[in-house]
Amino acid sequence: MTTTKKLEIFAFIIFCILTIFLTCFHEPWFDEMQAWAVSKNTIYNILFFAPHFEGHPPIWHLILKLFSSLNINPEVGIRIPNLLFMFLSIYILLFKSPFHKIYKILLIFTYFIFYQYTILSRPYSLFCFALFLSAVLYKNRNLAPFKYIFSLILLCLSSFYGMILASGLVIVWFIEIIKNYKINREKFTNIFKDNRFFAFIIFFIVNLILTIIIFPDKNVELPNSQISINYILKFLYALFGLTADATVYNFYDYFTDHIFYLDLTNVFKNYSYALLDNLISCFRNGIYIGAVINIILILYFIKIKKFLTFIIPYSMFIIFSGFIYISPHHIGLLFLFFIFVVWCAYEDNNVNSKDLIVKIFNITAFICLCIQISWSSSAFYYELYNNYGIGREVADFIKTNNLQNCRIMANLYKSEPMWINQKTNRIVITKINGYKPEYSLISIKKSNEKMLPVIINQYFNKNLFYNFNIFYPNINYLLHKVYTPEQENFEEAWLKEQEMPDVIIGKIYVKDILGEKIDLKQYIFKQIENGYIFKNKYLSIDEEIYVKKDLLK
Repeated sequence: MTTTKKLEIFAFIIFCILTIFLTCFHEPWFDEMQAWAVSKNTIYNILFFAPHFEGHPPIWHLILKLFSSLNINPEVGIRIPNLLFMFLSIYILLFKSPFHKIYKILLIFTYFIFYQYTILSRPYSLFCFALFLSAVLYKNRNLAPFKYIFSLILLCLSSFYGMILASGLVIVWFIEIIKNYKINREKFTNIFKDNRFFAFIIFFIVNLILTIIIFPDKNVELPNSQISINYILKFLYALFGLTADATVYNFYDYFTDHIFYLDLTNVFKNYSYALLDNLISCFRNGIYIGAVINIILILYFIKIKKFLTFIIPYSMFIIFSGFIYISPHHIGLLFLFFIFVVWCAYEDNNVNSKDLIVKIFNITAFICLCIQISWSSSAFYYELYNNYGIGREVADFIKTNNLQNCRIMANLYKSEPMWINQKTNRIVITKINGYKPEYSLISIKKSNEKMLPVIINQYFNKNLFYNFNIFYPNINYLLHKVYTPEQENFEEAWLKEQEMPDVIIGKIYVKDILGEKIDLKQYIFKQIENGYIFKNKYLSIDEEIYVKKDLLK
């Protein structure tokens, strides 16, 4: 056994130990539990109904169904497949990639690989595995086209972003084949006898089927569909800032993303001058850094003869992100794609370490890896000492006080101003009178407490909330469906007619929802902290529980 293999084996073991240890502290958030809830439905629902509202192919839900059918703890059920896919990905990266051993070891501890896609259980672990598998099969793609195309199909099955990047890679491959036909002066009609052509046909058919399966329902509530989006800012971010955020910068997270939906004319009305200053400063820095990294990437990929492999899938990703949708947890997919393209160049022996642009790229890459490892360290610390989600703690509270059979109400969506205290990074959803320099208005948005029933219900295998999915009682997950005005009015009137709840969970403006007949003096108030971890940030949001005094032990 060589020293290199010993180091790789040691790194693999350390990775597995650290991630298994950290997952024990991680409290699943909505996206993780939503997938588990979907998986507990019928195969027909998973294949032909849920994808129209979820926006991703159903493979992840089918994988989770293997575990949810066993009626095991949801935290265990979502982690097993996620960790398995990431362990396979790390094995491929350490033992099959052509990178120098130092870069291999640094790569597995970068933020997106170590934390975002290993600790958080999402289909992006499958994305990572499929992309790294594709990189291994890339070199012999023309000799064994079906192996390569099936790895790309697996990439498509992982997520819609996988469909975008895989389609771009197939387009590049087709262009390369056409060029070779011209160089070798072969008849173009011979392509119809080529196995690669049949591989393309299979890929096209699968993607057509997936597109039909996930095509949005006409009544689906699209992300941020209720808020006006500044597409100019968002596209500029996608074009420049996204590359910086995927590598070395930290700007776009679960709260700063609201700048794209914020009406800046309201900034001055709400006295939040600090927000505008921070917005301009952060966005400018992100643009500058992103532009520099884009230039380095373009020059580097031209030099190593992988420009088309980079630019076509990358452009498709950018266009979708700028004009359709992207969320912070999708940023790392671009980082994984960069690894893939460099990997392919090394497989083709196109990298000369003596070239100036290659040296510049290697230095930039090393800085990037070091920065991301610092993010991993921060995320590791925050995960140990803070709640990511509130489901586990709320479920324990309900079980301890035997509240399972009480009348429990979850908060409705309510449009409220969101502020952030810049000193503590704490989010406040309240009215702030007058100018307070330590607070900045993030946005006026709909709160997401209707997600709480999905998270909490998974710990009980039943619906605890009498006001959850009242129009869709047979659906146990959050159906991203637009309510009609008539439905909204009916729900509001129906709630006011009900008996007062024994327990209320989530930030809530009870007077607005239940009217004046509710007396909060009858309730005991409990506050539970949770928040989002992203790179080196932890943004805390305090959730609230109201329980009638005579129910608590």
